[in-house]
Amino acid sequence: MSYAFWFNAPLKCLSCGAEIAGNLTGLHTRGLNPEPRDEWVVPDQELALDPDDFDTTYVRVRSPTDGTDFRVIHGWCCPTCNEAQWARLVFRRESANRFRFVTAESVPLAPEELRAAHFISDDVKYWIEEGPPEETKGLSEALGTAE
Repeated sequence: MSYAFWFNAPLKCLSCGAEIAGNLTGLHTRGLNPEPRDEWVVPDQELALDPDDFDTTYVRVRSPTDGTDFRVIHGWCCPTCNEAQWARLVFRRESANRFRFVTAESVPLAPEELRAAHFISDDVKYWIEEGPPEETKGLSEALGTAE
């Protein structure tokens, strides 16, 4: 059983403008950590990960090409205004089973961000499928999932 990585990287709420300390964002993922414990990770930290770990944790929207960073769009909630927010997590492959957590940055859930992503979290997928049409217009097409 895998436990969570908690990403200790400060984020800015794009709704209310609050600057949120990394340990307060609640930005975490279950299943990516291969160790049987929760772990706080900071930017530039190297992690023992297999590329397949990303597929078991996230929804793949396109395959990373050799030499590219793995980009994940992940949901979080602002503790100040309680609005849904989105972060781009970047992981750099260091070797076959090592990745470096490069950064987490607040981003709008926008077509250009989704077109550049390799993976999305389940909450992003849910928002695209169930969110208000005025906010989700064009997002499915950016993922290549338009019907």
